[in-house]
Order: sequence, then structure tokens, then C-alpha cells
Amino acid sequence: PTLPISSHKDITKNVARILRLESTAEDILTSLASTSTSSTVFKDFTTAFRSAIDPLPENVVGFKSIAAYRSGLNIVPSSDFASVSRVVAKLVEEIRGKKEGWRLVEKEVVDYVVCVGVEVAGKWGVPVQVHTGVGDKDLDLLQANPLLLRNLLNHPISAKTKIVLLHVYPYAREAGYLASVYDQVYVDFGEADLILSSDGKAPFLQVLMASFTKFWLKKFGLAHID
Repeated sequence: PTLPISSHKDITKNVARILRLESTAEDILTSLASTSTSSTVFKDFTTAFRSAIDPLPENVVGFKSIAAYRSGLNIVPSSDFASVSRVVAKLVEEIRGKKEGWRLVEKEVVDYVVCVGVEVAGKWGVPVQVHTGVGDKDLDLLQANPLLLRNLLNHPISAKTKIVLLHVYPYAREAGYLASVYDQVYVDFGEADLILSSDGKAPFLQVLMASFTKFWLKKFGLAHID
């Protein structure tokens, strides 16, 4: 069973929450399917989504995106809200009858959600974790290459936001390269080759390790550090 955050405080000192951007958007869209009209649905969605992440909810210290699983990492910041609006209206119509068992995979909406998340994260000085590389069988690995993030990384909305590339394997070199040319990019080697820093040329201070406690060394080593 899923335990509340408070229950972990008996085990470790520092407990906080990472908010998933796509899941938050899905919850809002599901709710709007019952309450919103076609003419106002995009405005209702954008207002509700921003309100859900700005200001930061209690105990939230960062955001996470799994766009790699949904529509890929070629996230393109855009001001073409008319296109996003049309897709949102159509999507809400489609989920009105089911409300469960659906996933947000529409690229226009996923891109919008991630870009707003990156913008808000920069405003509040918190990082955005991005799933890259290896994953479950429903992941298109070609669309999980962190190099696809360059459109986002080159855009001003990401200039002040720390972007943490999670997992990265088998794209350790690509992720390391991004960290070497973008000051705001950090690389996780929790599931990648431990020689990432030398292989990918990532600056040492921009190399991190995720604490999935997947292996015994991590489980006991990190517990000891804490």
C-alpha cells in the first residue's frame, strides 16, 4: 500500500514530495470532463493547472516529467495556444464517457504542461526531473534520447531552471554532453555507467545519483549516509 509522506519521517530526516506534471494534468482534465463546457475548457484547464503548481503545494520541492513515455522528449515551447486549445477540447470530449484508463499522450498538451512546469520551477527555484533513457516496455527508447530536449533547453523559459536528467542509460554520453554545454542541466548516474563523468564530459558538480535503493549497496549505503 502507498504510505503517506509523514510515515517516512520515522525512517529518514528529509522527506519531501516531487510533483508529477503529467499526472497532475490528467487529474485536472478528468475533473473538467464533468464540469467544463467546450467553450471554456482550455481556459479552465490552464487556470487549474497553474493553480495546482504555482505557488508550490505544501512539501513539494520539485517537479517530474515522464514526457518520454507519452509523446517523446522533443518538447517544443510554443505560443500557439489555439492549437493546444483545440486538442484539449477534443481530449476532454473523448474522456467524458470513460474518465478512467486513459493517459495523456497528445504532444501539444504534454509539451504545454512540461513548459509551464519548467517556467514555474524556475520561478520558485526548484528542479524539474525528466525521465530519459531506459524504462518499461511501453517506452519508445528512441523518443527518450535526452538530446531531443535541446529545443526546450535553448528556450528562455528553461534558463533559470535546473533540469535533472534521470536514468539516461544508454544515453550516458548524450546526457553528459548536455550537462557540459548547458549550465542548468544535471545528470543522474543511478542507472547509467559510473564512468559517465569522464565518458560524457559532464562537469563533476553536475553529476548526481538517484536514490532508488534498487540494489543492496544503495539501500544500505544511503541509509548509512542519512
